[in-house]
Amino acid sequence: MNNKTIWLLLIIVLLIGIAFLYYFSNEEIRASIIFFGSIILVCLVAGLLVASGIKYFLSNK
Repeated sequence: MNNKTIWLLLIIVLLIGIAFLYYFSNEEIRASIIFFGSIILVCLVAGLLVASGIKYFLSNK
């Protein structure tokens, strides 16, 4: 297995764990999961955009 499949499996397991936690939790925990989850998602997307931008910039010198 290469690095991408390991990361993909890790993300899938993490999403399933968050779904179970969301399903078996009360309203306060659900609100905090949505709040922190959206912050983490925005940070991940921004990190991917910055990393792809740096890779594009370095490949086109």
